[in-house]
Amino acid sequence: ILNYERSRLPQAYITDSASITQYYAGSLLNSAMSDKVWNKAMKDTTGLQEYFEKNKDKYWWGKRYDADIFECYTMDAAKQTYGLLQSDTAKVSNLIKTVNEESELNVRHRSGKYDVDRNRFFDGDDLELGLNEIYKKDGKFYVVRVNEVLEPAQKEFSEAKGAVTSDYQNFLEAEWLKELEGKYKVVINEVVLYNLGK
Repeated sequence: ILNYERSRLPQAYITDSASITQYYAGSLLNSAMSDKVWNKAMKDTTGLQEYFEKNKDKYWWGKRYDADIFECYTMDAAKQTYGLLQSDTAKVSNLIKTVNEESELNVRHRSGKYDVDRNRFFDGDDLELGLNEIYKKDGKFYVVRVNEVLEPAQKEFSEAKGAVTSDYQNFLEAEWLKELEGKYKVVINEVVLYNLGK
């Protein structure tokens, strides 16, 4: 009886049958995309490297600052931070301990290389080498010490790998679709197409 019921599912439950067919087709597409695009881009290190070499001009750093950024919640904390930074002998760890003596929220420190156009805490691209004046942005006060100004430069493969992998996946998908279009002719039944939704 159960086998008979299973054999009649497509006729007895038409909407469920359509969902099952759609789910099955989606699973097949997902599996094919994994093999032909997603996993291939991750595993094909040679192809990924070649793609990067051919498209190097797409991957650039904008103007960057190698900087120490001190984010303060009050002007008083910013002034205290600025004053301590004016002494070249002040260690960052001691500075933070001093300014955060009453509250650990007074100052937050981060350091590294930051793209001018992609970081909300920069006030334009006019910071100078060394200690810059306090400025306010989005309700916070910033003290920035620029250690080096890095002009726009070509990214190394290791620096651009995430973006390159994503672009390579898009490239592989486009190539795969071209291959499928060459193998299989697409025929659109216009009568059925234009009767949908009527």
